[in-house]
Amino acid sequence: MLAVVKDRPGPGFTLKEVAVPEPNDDEVLIKVKSVGICGSDIPIFKGIREVNLPLIPGHEFSGVIIRKGRIHAMASAASASPLRSTASTW
Repeated sequence: MLAVVKDRPGPGFTLKEVAVPEPNDDEVLIKVKSVGICGSDIPIFKGIREVNLPLIPGHEFSGVIIRKGRIHAMASAASASPLRSTASTW
C-alpha cells in the first residue's frame, strides 16, 4: 500500500510502499477513503515534534472495513478514539 511515512528526524515525510498489515484478533483493517490533517501533524512534518520512527501519521480519516480480526467477525462498522497510530496503521 502507498503511505506517507515519517521515517527520519527533521522536516518532511516520505511517500513509500509499505506492507498491508494483518489485523490482530481484536482489530479491524480499514481501507482509508478520505483523510483530514490534524494540528499535531504539522509539527511532526516540520520535524519539531519528536515521534517514534517510523510513523505513518494520521488519526482523522474515514474508510471501509476490509478485514476483521476473530473477535470482530460480525462487525460492519467501526469507530475508534484515539486510533493507534503506528507504522502499521493503514
